[in-house]
Amino acid sequence: MAEPRTESARTPPFVEEKLSLRQFAETRFAALPMSLTAEQEAQLPLAVQHLLHELQARQKELELQNDELRRAQSVNNTARAHYFDFYDLAPVGYCTLNAEGQINQANLTMASLLGLMRDSLIAQLFSQFVVAQDQDIFYFFRQKLLESGESLSCDVRMARTGSQWFWVHLAALAVPGDDGITALRMVLSDITERKQTEEQLLLAASVFEHAGEGIMVTDVKGNIIEVNEAFTLITGYSRAEVLGRSPRMLRSGRHSADFYEAMYAQLASSGYWSGELWNRHKNGEVYPEQLAITAVRGPDGEVQRYVGLFSDITALKLHQQRLERMAYFDLLTGLPNRVLLADRMQQAMALARRSEKLLAVVYVDMDGFKAINDLHGHVAGDQMLIAVSMQMRDTLREGDTLARIGADEFAVILVGLESAQTCLPLLERLMAAVAQPLVNGDQTLRVTASLGVTFYPQAPSIEADQLLRQADQAMYQAKQAGKNCYQVFDAALHSSLQGSPNT
Repeated sequence: MAEPRTESARTPPFVEEKLSLRQFAETRFAALPMSLTAEQEAQLPLAVQHLLHELQARQKELELQNDELRRAQSVNNTARAHYFDFYDLAPVGYCTLNAEGQINQANLTMASLLGLMRDSLIAQLFSQFVVAQDQDIFYFFRQKLLESGESLSCDVRMARTGSQWFWVHLAALAVPGDDGITALRMVLSDITERKQTEEQLLLAASVFEHAGEGIMVTDVKGNIIEVNEAFTLITGYSRAEVLGRSPRMLRSGRHSADFYEAMYAQLASSGYWSGELWNRHKNGEVYPEQLAITAVRGPDGEVQRYVGLFSDITALKLHQQRLERMAYFDLLTGLPNRVLLADRMQQAMALARRSEKLLAVVYVDMDGFKAINDLHGHVAGDQMLIAVSMQMRDTLREGDTLARIGADEFAVILVGLESAQTCLPLLERLMAAVAQPLVNGDQTLRVTASLGVTFYPQAPSIEADQLLRQADQAMYQAKQAGKNCYQVFDAALHSSLQGSPNT
């Protein structure tokens, strides 16, 4: 017989029932053999037979109960496994905080996020894992949770053991515990990668919007899908005015169809094109721009977008023009300088050879200019140079060139002359233009000119610099002849034909 159980160690009812049946059977059927045949069972008293059948039925019932218990245990084990999978191995961290902010429970994922063993988290303050810069954020978040009882969320940075901080999204809810004390159930998601992506997107958006260059994005068909603020400033069109339209709306009309076909062909072959072109502003003004177009391809290698980056280079072009003007033109008078004169002479000499007409090179030196500088100053001298250059330029024909090649020295190219005599009236007009007086305050300033002339073609053929030296030599002879006259250099006879407006 089993010993009676106390209240402190009570046995479950179904176990007590099984034990009592066993005790009942042992007391009443101790003398019976372990198994009975049908004939032996029939010889038993009716009461005993009834009890035997009852015990057999109860045995079957207990076997069914045992089977049910085994199935319940299996379901319970499965549930425990699912709980482990869903809670401890969840892709997010779970924890429960008490009213003081201490960790009461935590899953394995949270421990892994913090780089600690789960047992070491228990009873630790959750806030100690929040970085110092975000402590205030978590404090007010926790206070609001306790006060509102609502489900709330926030983003904070937490420190991982042995490494840098990482971003966490906290979703939490305050719930009353069995003891009436409010607890916080929290879900932690590592959003470091998302935050980094957001920062990259914000940086890209900031660069896009604040770039000094205009940016235009089109789809694969060439329709505009996005532009930045610089695009609007450069073109004059607002974002709403260009979305869905083709960049052809900006064309200036200065480029041929071949120009654009070559652009598209290079884009198709290399995915990139860069160059200068002219576009039209919304107000109709045409402006130069530097443009670079890049094809953006998807993972499959197919073009998905085209990105155009451009800038208005009007100021650059003007600067280049100023530099070119400084390189080829005299800053004071605006006339061509020696460099441009040499180029013009080469062109004029080629024209003379083709047309079989004469070219004259005239060297002009002002008489008495040094005295004006010395007596009246350089300002008056500059005014005289400007006035003389304008007056000489007005006497020339279309196609002729006047250049300043020294302080008070000029060179003239006269083209398309039928003979040497044809240029003599032009020489006299040049001398008369130089001799026109200049009114400077209450004074009238005057200068004259000494001219030297040579012609091309010559036999044997000579170079441009030799022509200029011949004209210079003839001008020097005009100076020696008394100034305010011209002298023609005769290359064949090495003789001079002197002339003067006074003769």
